[in-house]
Amino acid sequence: MEPKIALVTAPNSKTGRRVVELLQSSSCLVRIASRNTRIKFDWEDMTTWETVVTGVDCAYIIIPPNLAFKDMPERLKIFMMLCEEKKVGRIVLLSGRGEVEANRCEEIVLASKIPSTIVKASWFSQNFSEGFFLDSIVAGEIFIPVNGAREPFIDVNDIAEVVYLSLLDTSPENHIYELTGSELLTFEDIASIFSQTLNFDVKATYVPLEPYLSTLRKLAFSEDEVDLTRYLFEELLDGRNSYLTKDVNTLLGREPTSFRRYVESTKNSGVWNRLTLKETKNAT
Repeated sequence: MEPKIALVTAPNSKTGRRVVELLQSSSCLVRIASRNTRIKFDWEDMTTWETVVTGVDCAYIIIPPNLAFKDMPERLKIFMMLCEEKKVGRIVLLSGRGEVEANRCEEIVLASKIPSTIVKASWFSQNFSEGFFLDSIVAGEIFIPVNGAREPFIDVNDIAEVVYLSLLDTSPENHIYELTGSELLTFEDIASIFSQTLNFDVKATYVPLEPYLSTLRKLAFSEDEVDLTRYLFEELLDGRNSYLTKDVNTLLGREPTSFRRYVESTKNSGVWNRLTLKETKNAT
């Protein structure tokens, strides 16, 4: 039997590159596609789509944040029609947990003739080591425009494993998986876990939303990025996602990776080297 050809969009994203690694460790042939890869794929340039999906058995689709609030549903509808025409065997869509805007995209994918899996997730643990909050952890203070919000932070390695299994699925049914971590945590809890695990004092400080966004503008964040940040903090951290699911347990046969275990696993990876340097400097 010929190996599957799996398409991964956004292959350099947090989940994308991990899915690529899992696929490469199997018998699958991996086609990576983005604006910066040899095979070009751009959601805003439909002329790049046909080559990318031709001959593909399954595809992992990630909605780019800059289009999530614009015309992504209309674009996705056209993209799914092309996938049907090219006889793509399965679609796996990474969607936002609790995001009303994302629901339209989910409906479009599920309404297609292609067996599809929706993987819903929200705040990634790796945002603290590979993204938005890394500099805050290194500085020892997480500034947040929310008070007491509880979130089931999810390790992206768990997401990648679910996506990988879903891409290899051959059942004709559609599936919706809602992935969460193993516990509900506030940002104060997060700061405490970092402090205990890294032996470096980290605290969470509340800042009103508008001054927080003004600071982002001063740091040269684009208005699209500011609007996305407003949405993340003002709406998604309103308690709508403050509950746990068992989908990771069921699909992977184990508990989700806890936030503490995530921090411990990154402790020796080199990502916190700046903390080590700071500790050494303080000690002298």
